[in-house]
Amino acid sequence: MSTVGVPQITEQLQKLPSEKLVVVYDFVSYLLEREGLTVTDDGEEAWDELLARPEARQSLREMAGEALDDFYAGRTTDIIITDEGLLAPG
Repeated sequence: MSTVGVPQITEQLQKLPSEKLVVVYDFVSYLLEREGLTVTDDGEEAWDELLARPEARQSLREMAGEALDDFYAGRTTDIIITDEGLLAPG
């Protein structure tokens, strides 16, 4: 496995559309909380501004609709947290 650092992560994040960064932010916040680390509110205003954009709101609506479609069609699985603290299909 190769080493991944901030430069590699930053490079990949820059490729994402801005409205998808909300998902990344939420996941990182979740991981920090699981490690007992403080989640700062730095940049909260920037996230609020991003989410207020019509295109971001539309993307979130579309993603929610897709998730509901998958759920109702039986294409989802439960997620569990393993003893090692990892996410896995349930």
